[in-house]
Amino acid sequence: PLKDAPNLLCTPHAAFYSDASCSELREMAATEIRRAIVGRIPDCLRNCVNKEYFHSSTG
Repeated sequence: PLKDAPNLLCTPHAAFYSDASCSELREMAATEIRRAIVGRIPDCLRNCVNKEYFHSSTG
């Protein structure tokens, strides 16, 4: 199994931390805020099944 691979290092989600990753998170958040302000669907909902409901409930 994968967990027994000698060259595998498993880390919790907190292992992503770096100055670059924190900067990227801020940029991504700002991008999504701009997207919402101009009325575009958030990127995280790009594959939303019921986009019609999302658009009708936000506008």
